[in-house]
Amino acid sequence: EENFNVEGGALLCCAATTAVVSVVGRETKSEKTIGFVLSVCAWLAVIAAITVRVSYNLEGGVDPFSWAIAFLVGKTRRQWISGIWLTALFVTVAVANRVNGTVPQTIYRKIFHALAVALFLPGILIDIDFLAVSLAIASVIMLYVEMLRLLDAPLLGKVIHSYVSSNTDEKDAGPLVLTHFYLLLGTSLPVWYVWVRRDSIETSTVAFLISICGIITVGVQDAAASTFGKLYGKHKWMGGSKKSVEGTAAGIIAALLSTLLFMLVRDVVMHADTLLTLPPLSAFFAFILAGIVEAVSDQIDNLILPLVALNVIAISGG
Repeated sequence: EENFNVEGGALLCCAATTAVVSVVGRETKSEKTIGFVLSVCAWLAVIAAITVRVSYNLEGGVDPFSWAIAFLVGKTRRQWISGIWLTALFVTVAVANRVNGTVPQTIYRKIFHALAVALFLPGILIDIDFLAVSLAIASVIMLYVEMLRLLDAPLLGKVIHSYVSSNTDEKDAGPLVLTHFYLLLGTSLPVWYVWVRRDSIETSTVAFLISICGIITVGVQDAAASTFGKLYGKHKWMGGSKKSVEGTAAGIIAALLSTLLFMLVRDVVMHADTLLTLPPLSAFFAFILAGIVEAVSDQIDNLILPLVALNVIAISGG
C-alpha cells in the first residue's frame, strides 16, 4: 500500500507560490514579463524539491509523477470514472453556457451543484480511494487558481478574474472569492472522513450516508431550496430572511428522496441482498436540520450544511 506524506511539500509550494506571484503583480508590462519568467523558474525549483521530498516517502523510491500516473490509470475502473467525470463536466459547461443570462444568477450557479452529484456518486460507489485523492488534488489546484487571480498574475490573472467574478454572490464581497472552494470543500469533507476511517460503504449504511451527505445537502437540498424558492416562494421566514418556507420544504423533500434513491443505487451496484436498505432515522433528521439551518442562517451554506449533516449522522450512527 502506498504511504506518503506531502504536508511539508504542500506548505513549501504554497509559500513559494505566494512569494513568487507577489513579485509578478506589477504595474508595467515589462515588470510583469520579468515576474512571469521568475515565477516559472521558481515553480521548476519547487517542483524539483517536492519531487525529491516525496520520492523518499514512496515505496521503492519511485518518483511521485510515475506513482500518480500509475494511480490514475492503473486500474480500468479509474479510467471509466475519469471518462464519466469528463463527460459530466463537458455537458455541464455546455448547458451552463447555453442558459447563462437567461435564468437568474442564483439558479445558474446551482447547475454546478448538480455537477457535484454527477462527479461524486460514481467515485463513492466504485472507488472512494481514487475520489478522495482526486478531491485533494482538485482542492490544491483551486487554491492556486484563486491565488493567481488575487495577485493578478500575467496571462492568467485577468482571465480567471473575469470568469470567477461573473459567478459570485454577496458572500464574496471581500478580496478572496472562496464560494467555489467552499462548494468543493463542503462536499469533500464527508468523503475524506469516511476514507480516513477506512469505513466500508458496502457494509456500513452509516458510512455511505456520511460519504454522500455533502452532495445531498449542497448538490440536491440547497440547490432545490434555492431554485424552488426563487420560482415559487411566497412566504418568507421570520426575521427579514430572503429565504422562503416553500423553498426550505422543497429542499428537505428533495434531500429525503435523493437519500432513498442513492441508497437504492448503492444496493444495486453492490449487489446487496436487500434491494433498498432503508436509512436510519438519524439521516432524515440530519437533512431536516440542515434545511432549517439553511433557512435561518446567513453562513456559507456550501460549507455549513454538509458539516451539520455529517455530525448528526456520525454522532447518532456511531
